Amino acid sequence: MEIKKRDFLTAGLGIGLSAGLAPSAAIAQQAAVAGSRGIGGLPGPEVPLGGIGWGAWQNSGKQPSSVDMNYKPRRVNKAIELWEDGVPVYFTNSGMRPGLNAYEQGRKMAKTYADMIIHSVEHGPLDFTVFADFMCGLKDGGPTRSGHLLPCVIVQVPCIGLDEQYARANSWIVTNLLDLGAMGMHFGHMRDPMALEVYCQMAARYSFDYPDTPKVPRQGMGLRGQSAPLAASLWGVSDNKYLHVADLWPLNPRGEIIMGCSIADTFADANMAKTLAIKGLAFAEWGHNNQTQSVLGLGVYPEDQDRARPTPEQNATLDAIGEKVHALCRKNNVKFMGGSIQDGGMLLSGSEAAAIAGREMAKRKMPV
Repeated sequence: MEIKKRDFLTAGLGIGLSAGLAPSAAIAQQAAVAGSRGIGGLPGPEVPLGGIGWGAWQNSGKQPSSVDMNYKPRRVNKAIELWEDGVPVYFTNSGMRPGLNAYEQGRKMAKTYADMIIHSVEHGPLDFTVFADFMCGLKDGGPTRSGHLLPCVIVQVPCIGLDEQYARANSWIVTNLLDLGAMGMHFGHMRDPMALEVYCQMAARYSFDYPDTPKVPRQGMGLRGQSAPLAASLWGVSDNKYLHVADLWPLNPRGEIIMGCSIADTFADANMAKTLAIKGLAFAEWGHNNQTQSVLGLGVYPEDQDRARPTPEQNATLDAIGEKVHALCRKNNVKFMGGSIQDGGMLLSGSEAAAIAGREMAKRKMPV
C-alpha cells in the first residue's frame, strides 16, 4: 500500500506537524528511523517499533563541529541553557512502562542523546514512587557529557486544562512531581487560560516575591510547601538554593522550571490567544492528532487502518490552526514544540541521526 509523504512524516515523528511548517531534511530522515509512537503512548524508545529496537535512546557520542569540549554548565536545566543560546532542544520518551525497573531505566537514560526526557503519564499510570526511582537512577547514571547532573526531565501529566476549578483540584499532582525533581510539566487540552494560570502561577510556584521577576495575577498564591529535599539533591543544590531557583523560566530569569501546554481541540482553539499569553508559560505545541479528532471527527478514521485519513482540504483546515499557534508562540516568546529548525521549532523529537544533523545546523556548542 502506498504511503503518502505527509502521512509517513507524521507517523514517524509522533508529534503534530503542520504542512505550513515544512520538515527539514533532517526531520524527514528522523521519520524514517524513529522508533517511538510519541510522548503520549506507553511504548517508549526501547520498544521495537518502526524498525528500530533496543537502544534507541543511546548516545553515539558524535559531536557537532562547533562543540566546545571545555564547556561548563551555567544552569541546572540544560534545556533552558540551550534556549538561552538560541539553539533547539531534542527530546525523547522516558521509556517507562509497567513492569520495567524504573531505577535501572533511569541509569540507562542518563546517557541518552536527547537533551530532554519527557515522562508521559497522560495516558498511562501515574506512580510517584516509579518516577522518584527513575529520577534517582538518572542522577546515579550521570552526569551528562555536557556536565549537567541529569538531562532536563518534564512530566506530561494526566490533568488537562479544563477550567480553573479542575486545575485547583489537581494542583497536588504538579506540586508532588516537582518535589520529586521534575523540571517542568506539559499539560494537554489547555482549553481554559485560567486553568493554565492556576497550574503555572499557583501549583508550580512558591509564595515568594522573587527579585527581577514580573508580578503575576496570582502573586503570592504559590502552593508549594517549604521543603523539597529530594528535588534539591537531584539538582545538586542545597535546600535553600532550591527555593531560590525552583521558579518558572522565562518569567523568572533564574528559574529552572519550564511549563508547557498543548492547543489540542476546538475549545482550546477558541481561547489560544489568551492561553499562550499567560505569564509563566515556556513552551507550547499544536496537538495535531487531538485536533484531527476534535475538528474532523470520527469519519477520518477508517476502521481497517491505524491512522487518520483526512482529505487535502481537511489537512488545510488543520494546518491553519497550527500556523496560528505558531504565530502566537512567536508573539509571546513561547518556544514552539514541533516543526523544524528552519521554521523556528525549538523543542524537537526524533532519532539521534536527526538530532546530529540539527545540532550541526544550529552550530551548537554544548557537548552531547
